[in-house]
Amino acid sequence: MAKSVGRREVARVVRRGATIYPMEAKQAVRELLDKMPDDCTLEDVLYHLYVLQRVSLGLAEADAGELIPHEQVEREFRRRQLLGDA
Repeated sequence: MAKSVGRREVARVVRRGATIYPMEAKQAVRELLDKMPDDCTLEDVLYHLYVLQRVSLGLAEADAGELIPHEQVEREFRRRQLLGDA
């Protein structure tokens, strides 16, 4: 189960299992903005920053060995299908 992201975690951007500190985070944001179209909205930017953060945290969890085996995911999915989302 993934940990919730606290204030200190929000201040950091995690990429490929390594913490990127504020100046590197600023560079990551610049790179993201450079890749986005000129007519993007603030909502678009916030969404992509959120996705970048969540994917990066997922990669860090994977690097730390915090994985769920595919078979376990399948079992849980089947159980939820049979019992509903309870």
